[in-house]
Amino acid sequence: MMNRTGRRSTFSRISRRWLLGSLCLMLLFGGVLAIGPGPTYAADRTVASWSELSDAFANAPSGDTIVLGDNIIQTSGTIALPSGKSLTLDLKGNTLSITAPVSSDQAALGVIAGTTLTITDTLGSGTLNATGGSGGYGAGIGSAYLEAAGTIIINGGTINAMGAANGSAGIGGGLQGAGGTVTISGGTVYATGRNGGSGIGGGLQGAGGTVTINGGTVNATGNNGGSGIGGGYGASGAAVTITGGHR
Repeated sequence: MMNRTGRRSTFSRISRRWLLGSLCLMLLFGGVLAIGPGPTYAADRTVASWSELSDAFANAPSGDTIVLGDNIIQTSGTIALPSGKSLTLDLKGNTLSITAPVSSDQAALGVIAGTTLTITDTLGSGTLNATGGSGGYGAGIGSAYLEAAGTIIINGGTINAMGAANGSAGIGGGLQGAGGTVTISGGTVYATGRNGGSGIGGGLQGAGGTVTINGGTVNATGNNGGSGIGGGYGASGAAVTITGGHR
C-alpha cells in the first residue's frame, strides 16, 4: 500500500506537470492572439505597360499610388476608377497618352462620382494626354455620358485634357454630366471642352460642380457656349475658388 509520503509526491509531480502544461498553452494561445493582422499601408505599384496600368486601376486597393515606370500609350479601350475607389497616379517624369475609341461614351480617363484620382509628378517632367473620342461623348478626364464626375486632384505634371466631340468637358463631365470636384494645386493644365462642353466643369447641359485652383498654371477653354471654368452650355455654373496659380 502506498504510504502518505508517496501519495503526496505523486500528487506534486502531477500538479507541476499540469501547471507547466497550462503555462505552455497560455503562451501558445497568447502568442497566436497577439499575431493578428497588422495595419494596412498604402503601396506604390510601378507599371510599365497599358495592361499593367489597366490591371492596377481595376485591382489596386484604395490609397495606393500607381507609378509610371515608362511611357505608356493606350492600346485598347479606356481606363476608369471602379466605384468608391481612391488612387494616386504618379507620372514620375513619364508620358501617359489615352484616346477614347471614336464613338465611345466613356471618358478617356474615367473618374466618376464617388471616386477620387490624385495626379502628381514626383520628377517634374511628366505628361498626361487624355482625349475623348472624336465622335464620342465622354470627358478627357472625368465622367462618361450622363454621369457626374468624381473628385479630381492635380498636384503636378503637364495635363492635356480634351473632351469628346459631342458636348464633353476637358476635365469634368461628359455630355449632360456634371463637373464633380476639381482641385488644382500644381502642374500645368490645358483643358478644352467641345461643342457646348466646358474646359473644366460640366459637359453640355451639365452643371459646373466645384473648382478650386490653389496653384499651377491653368488654361481652360470652353466651346460653343461652354464656359472655360464652370457649367456647360445650358447648365448652371460652378462654385469657383482661386487662391493662387496662373491663368
